[in-house]
Amino acid sequence: MKNPILTLSLIALLSGEINNSYSQNSELPKDSKLVIYGESCHMSKKQKNFMINSVDSLKKEGYNYFAVELPVKEDSSIQCYLTSNKNYQDENIKKLLEWRPSNKGLKVAYNFYKKGFKVINIDEGEDYIDIFKVKWDDASLLMEMANNRDSCMAKNIERILEKDSSAKIVAYTGAFHVREIEDTLKIKERDYTFTYKYPPMAGILKKRGINPETICLIDENGKCADIENAELNKFIDKKIYLK
Repeated sequence: MKNPILTLSLIALLSGEINNSYSQNSELPKDSKLVIYGESCHMSKKQKNFMINSVDSLKKEGYNYFAVELPVKEDSSIQCYLTSNKNYQDENIKKLLEWRPSNKGLKVAYNFYKKGFKVINIDEGEDYIDIFKVKWDDASLLMEMANNRDSCMAKNIERILEKDSSAKIVAYTGAFHVREIEDTLKIKERDYTFTYKYPPMAGILKKRGINPETICLIDENGKCADIENAELNKFIDKKIYLK
């Protein structure tokens, strides 16, 4: 069921050759209505570059929507940012640009937008701007956020597929949301452990009859406990290691 691990060089990534090798190896999901890319670390430049270098190949395969882990409630600001060639920057956009995970998401979204993709923000749940104040060593808060957001993101992707029969979606989130699993799971994150009570986004979609192709982008120089955990690896279709 699962595909072999792929290893890609940084030289190929930066030169753009990654597009050709990725397509020629038939690793692009040609028949899937939904492919979900998950970053092992939201702050990796290599992962951002991989997605940007993959835009043309994905478009050739007929993908036309880019669903990104950015806040639905800021859709108006984000669409203005995209359509103004990044010149529009209100208070909310500035906050998103200052926060590294959102910064990368916005830049990737802009590159998909330029190639004609419809950019859809799918993140809901907790008040997004308050997340900027989160102490990321607070296990209970992280658990609460995770368990509320995945069902919302899954519903937002479902809405696109229900509304547009021609939709082929590229989704881009943190790797935690990409796992195809329904059970509760204890995750060791940094120096603590918390229980993930509900299925991640991909698991929810799979349970509802939508079978996403799940791909995890792993920066070999970065550390991310949830993906390094072997128990989680088996719940992802493909893993691409970026040297």
